[in-house]
Amino acid sequence: MWNIGFTRLAEPAPGALVVAEDDGDDSFELTEAEAQHPESAAKLAVWQRVLDWMRGNTAAPPTPAASAEVESLAAAMLNSDSETERVGSAYSLGAAVRAGGESGGLALAALAEGMVHPTERVRRAATWGIGAAGDGAVPTLLELLAAAPAEASALSPLSQQEVTTNAACALGEAAETATAAIVDRLEQVALRTKTELDQQVAALPAERRAELESAHDRGPRGWDGLVYALAEEIPPVPHELRKTLAAVPQALGYVGQKAMRGQCDAPAVATRILRLLQGFQDYEDAAKIFPTHLSGDIAKAKAGRALLSMLAPAAHADRDVPARAQQAAYEVAIGRLREARGKTEAQRLVLAAIDGGDSASV
Repeated sequence: MWNIGFTRLAEPAPGALVVAEDDGDDSFELTEAEAQHPESAAKLAVWQRVLDWMRGNTAAPPTPAASAEVESLAAAMLNSDSETERVGSAYSLGAAVRAGGESGGLALAALAEGMVHPTERVRRAATWGIGAAGDGAVPTLLELLAAAPAEASALSPLSQQEVTTNAACALGEAAETATAAIVDRLEQVALRTKTELDQQVAALPAERRAELESAHDRGPRGWDGLVYALAEEIPPVPHELRKTLAAVPQALGYVGQKAMRGQCDAPAVATRILRLLQGFQDYEDAAKIFPTHLSGDIAKAKAGRALLSMLAPAAHADRDVPARAQQAAYEVAIGRLREARGKTEAQRLVLAAIDGGDSASV
């Protein structure tokens, strides 16, 4: 039996990948037997979203969803016991937001409710859905990242931090236009999270901190190895804070790719993103002494990959490279960008910043 998987290693430009079909229709259709299954519609929504994501297809559905349909999808996302139905319904709500209209507003409100739901599985599904909702979801995500809404006040500190992590991840996926407002908010999240991580470390008793620091480098991967992470309980809040911090450069990388293609409110946005990602390269994560299964300086690693994806998004093989090889990959990416024809204004500004010495290394 063959099991073949596909993924995308760089964000394609809209319409860059064309799926060949005899009738020109690249949507999925269910067989009569499949259509009888209660989760078939949800599965279809998931398959369609994955195909659209692989293709870079951001087109809105041809017709807005009916309000009654949106209400049904929202109920399924919030209440269903089936992961397939929750995620499929969330993706359908995201498509409804893209389609706009009154029902699009209802769909966005449902996804926003799901983002701060008391149950983690609902928050997870809503994150996938709002990430597929496009620019229409950006104001809502910016609000979530500014401060936790009143509905989130009943959540535990850990769950509230998960809301921030999820919103940062979704923002990178949803934003189709790189804007200064997006970069401002992600920078604010990074600064706030770094401060909170420093406070977590500072609050440790001196003996405990010394114990963690001495144990951190034990073994081939220190606390980065799952074996060592399981040696004692992983502190949940510092762990989630580190995930939040890593989500910021990831989102900046996705937004930065769009800026470099000219999908931005001002070309200088790309230069700001470049400098922020470089700042992550210099950041020393004191909280990595906590037991965790996260890899080393995860924010720094995410920033390195984000820089490469901005500079040479088509250079698939260069995206996931070891830290020791990142500088060489970075230089190759810059060389490819210099040789490219028809550069956007954002690309020219980024090269000027590099030549000016603002970004000499990764």
